[in-house]
Amino acid sequence: MNIIYKSPFDHQHKVLKVNKDEIVPLNELKRRILLKENLSCSSINFDLLYNGKKIVDNLNPNGTDIFIHLFIPILGGKGGFGSMLRAIGAQIEKTTNREACRDLSGRRLRDVNEEKRIKEWIKKQADRKKEEEKKKREKLKQIAEGNIATNCKYDDEDFEKFRTEIPDIIDESITQGLQKQQQQSSTSKRKLETTTDNSPSDNDQDQ
Repeated sequence: MNIIYKSPFDHQHKVLKVNKDEIVPLNELKRRILLKENLSCSSINFDLLYNGKKIVDNLNPNGTDIFIHLFIPILGGKGGFGSMLRAIGAQIEKTTNREACRDLSGRRLRDVNEEKRIKEWIKKQADRKKEEEKKKREKLKQIAEGNIATNCKYDDEDFEKFRTEIPDIIDESITQGLQKQQQQSSTSKRKLETTTDNSPSDNDQDQ
């Protein structure tokens, strides 16, 4: 009959041979495991599990091969971690905003909700167009029946004043431009005449 366990040191499955119908005390079982691992009896403390329960007394295999778990207990801390978590939790503000969370497919809930809103907007777009067309037809119908005035009066004193002054401003600008052009033409003509008078004649050159 065999007692099989997985070593926590080299992660290998190992076998202990025991006699059929032998009842193995816990201390004896631990001693055999330590010898199998080439460890001294006082070098390490460990516990054994069989069928999910901790072995606290003798082990009775009942004539069959069994598998036991070997684990090394870890000493706990001083405690107080739970109270610290509760204190921190009391300081955290509760929120219903889960937009930054992800669904099972890894997508942000913000993106999923935005996609839903866009789909709803597209579905309602045809209804909005129908509503706009309906409002236009009703307005045209009311205009045709004379219920709505079609003429609108635009009243802006500054704009009206500027609009009436525009023709005078244009005429004055044109007049100033023509006068300046005439002055430039007269100046160019006088310069040309002066140049002609000062040039030597052909007769003087022959002499």
